[in-house]
Amino acid sequence: MGDERVVVPLSELSDGSVGDVSRLTSLAFGVTRGEGDAWIRMAGIKNWRVLREGGQTLACAMLIPMAQYLGGRSVDTAGIAAVTVSPEARGRGVARGLMAELMRELNGRGVPTSVLYSGLHPLYRSVGYETAGIVCHAKVPAAMLPATDRGVGWRSYADERDFDAVRACYAAYARDRHGFCDRGSYLWERVRRPRTGENDGFVATAEDGSIEAYVFYKLGAWDWEQPGTGTMLGNPLRVADMAWSTPRGLARLRGFLRGYASTAGEISFTTQAESALLIDLEDHRFRMKVLNRWMLRVTDVAAAVEARGFPRGLATEIHLEIADDVVPSNAGRWIVRADGSGAAVCERGGEGHLKTTARWFAPIYSGHLRASELAAAGRIDAGENALAACDALFGGFGAPTMVDLF
Repeated sequence: MGDERVVVPLSELSDGSVGDVSRLTSLAFGVTRGEGDAWIRMAGIKNWRVLREGGQTLACAMLIPMAQYLGGRSVDTAGIAAVTVSPEARGRGVARGLMAELMRELNGRGVPTSVLYSGLHPLYRSVGYETAGIVCHAKVPAAMLPATDRGVGWRSYADERDFDAVRACYAAYARDRHGFCDRGSYLWERVRRPRTGENDGFVATAEDGSIEAYVFYKLGAWDWEQPGTGTMLGNPLRVADMAWSTPRGLARLRGFLRGYASTAGEISFTTQAESALLIDLEDHRFRMKVLNRWMLRVTDVAAAVEARGFPRGLATEIHLEIADDVVPSNAGRWIVRADGSGAAVCERGGEGHLKTTARWFAPIYSGHLRASELAAAGRIDAGENALAACDALFGGFGAPTMVDLF
């Protein structure tokens, strides 16, 4: 991969440089300077990093404090977005220099992993990221949902009253969905107040006043194109977020969405590949596709392994040897020991039975690709016993999926 051609200290964005970063986001993403300024401040100035040289802002990136549920446990991660290089500085290795410095910063802070959506795979692969999960998107005719009882107790979402309860409902829902985000303030702001305008929100309350289901959505303009799912014309209903914490909550949510059957042609939403919402549909003619793929980078090997969950009842030991030329403290031999409790410890040492790079450890770690599949493709080197142990330990939770786009 080679060293970065530009080595400039990375720094936090200062209030006086917001205008420079607004210019970069405007040039890169087509937003106005005012929209860029609002975006920067909504994300928090302290969460932006810049590379400056000779008084000029060469590049910027945004850190999104968040976590991710892996194996049923919340793993701290840093979302990365808005990686932008000034047109005057392109072609000099600035982007790789920026990302490499970010990886070392995260490692120094003990942040286990980093995730992002890539617009340029070679760049992110060069600093140790690899595709590690998917985002699925479904379009379902409202009339196809089972006609379950929506129940009483639905009401409009009120931010100051309901946010904590909605967040608790989401946590109960997301915890066992492998790869889902454990959202921080930025992602919740995107759900409640997206840049494209307000969403409508409704919550379903239980007898004790808790929220057992909720939905944020926007009803679009009448669509005169016949949907490909064979349903009627109507107003497309785009779900920004939804969750349920009980089986009754799921039934009530289905009933709520089914209530739009007379006006909404299709309901669209991001989802996991196999969602309980899609059980018992009254027809098979709905559309499901992989909308996007996300990349992950293990920034601190020991912290990442010890933070995520593993299959209960499985006791095993894996000897890793990892090459990492961006974060040298990750490189070398590691022993991963699982005792069957659902957790593992990761310590220095061992015999290096499974040899990999930081890049190819990422999809193994998330469970997106089996080690045996990567070995068959010549990406890692390991014997049959090490591969079998690795497949069993890091697998078993289904396809890692996110529904948040950032």
